[in-house]
Amino acid sequence: MRQQGMSYAVPVPAPKDIDPTPLGANQMRYTWKRAHAYADWIRRTRPEGDFFVFVELLHHPTGEIVGIQTYVLAASGDIAYARQLNSHQFGRPVLSDPQSAIDFLHGVLQSALSRPANEVFPPYGVG
Repeated sequence: MRQQGMSYAVPVPAPKDIDPTPLGANQMRYTWKRAHAYADWIRRTRPEGDFFVFVELLHHPTGEIVGIQTYVLAASGDIAYARQLNSHQFGRPVLSDPQSAIDFLHGVLQSALSRPANEVFPPYGVG
């Protein structure tokens, strides 16, 4: 039973009705288009939960993970957090397995949650 005032998160199946988004050359545009696609999906399907975390791992043809796309959305479909991480953030060597990517992402999210919102999302955006 959920306590009043407490939020929770539950796993949901991967949304199958979200069309792929071409990556293109503008990573910020890709990140926000994907965030809005997930927001639209939440508004349409109304899954159970207060917050939803979506993580996409981008792989190089060699199998290395070269990007981590992260989206946190409220049940209303409001975008709480959207971030694209690549080798500029996690350095070399690139990440080679999903668990190392999730571990890295966990640290990034913990850091973001400890900072004021206007530092996490300054007016000019974050990439």
